Order: sequence, then structure tokens, then C-alpha cells
Amino acid sequence: MELAGKHGDGLVFAIPPRGVAVAEALGHARKGAARAGRALDGFRNCALTNVALLEPGEPIDSPRVVRTVGPNVMASVYYFYDEVQERSIEPPEFLRPIWKRYCTLVEETPSTHRHFRTHEFHYTYLHPGEAELIDASLIRPTCLVGTAEALVEQVRELERQGLQELMFAIGVDERWRVAEAFARRVIARM
Repeated sequence: MELAGKHGDGLVFAIPPRGVAVAEALGHARKGAARAGRALDGFRNCALTNVALLEPGEPIDSPRVVRTVGPNVMASVYYFYDEVQERSIEPPEFLRPIWKRYCTLVEETPSTHRHFRTHEFHYTYLHPGEAELIDASLIRPTCLVGTAEALVEQVRELERQGLQELMFAIGVDERWRVAEAFARRVIARM
């Protein structure tokens, strides 16, 4: 992030749980710019996140939500699986209820091919057994989630923190429907 401030004209970063808070990301960019003796005039920033737009009264872990953002949610799990394996750290608190079951699924694949297994379906599909791991306690910390009204407020809060742009990726078949609903029901109200 400091390199973006030192050399770039913008920064794309992940917000928690995988990434850092807006203020922290921008602080790193400012630090890099200061080291290079440059101003961040015109410097843009964008957060990569997952979005789950709920219908009024819809449960966070409804079959529709799991189907549309489940692959995104699991991408966060894949990320932390690699972090735990590579750095010998504990998984974050929000993953502990599913951690052993998830590891059991992954370890069905020979260790020489696990990296492929954990990353082959990024943002597109779920492996067998993964949908059963996804519930509200996993969706909430890995997504901006709520009705249109709630998402408008969450995005406004990110703006107050200094975020300029928001990016989300959905690779499932409903991706265009989800993007259009978000544009019409959330972005149009901003």
C-alpha cells in the first residue's frame, strides 16, 4: 500500500476481514507518498468487498444468498486457510465454528493439489460440502450485507471514512441480476 502512495495514482484494497480498514489503507498510501516527497492529489482508492443485498425480511443465510455470495464468502475462507497453513497462525474467530469441518473437506485432496482445490472455484462455484458451512455467522463478517437501506448506510459510512469507490465481484450465473439490483436499489440512492 505504501508502494501505491509512492508510485501510483490509486489503491485497490480489501476491507476487513481479509484486508484493512479504510483509514489504515489510506495511511499506508500517505506514508509511501511522504517518503517519496509527493502529494496524493488526484489519488483514488477503491475497496474490494462482497455484497449481499437482502430482500425485506429475507434471512441472511437464505438459499438465494448462499447461492449468490457463497462462492465469495468461501474465497475469504480459502484466503485464511492459506494464511493459517503458511504462517502457522490461528484462524480468525469468525471461522473457528467451521474450521475443523472445512479443513476436513480440504484434506480429502492430496496435499500436493490442495492449493488448486482451495482456489479453483474462486467467486464462481462451491465445492461439495461448502454450502453447508455457510450461515449468517460466516456471511456477516465477509460481506456488506443487508437490505438496500442498510447497504446505503454501510456504503455511506465507508465514504465518511474516506473510501471513494467500491468494487465487488460475483461469478455466479445471477451476477448481472445481482449487479443491476445493487445499482438500482443501492447506488441510485447514494
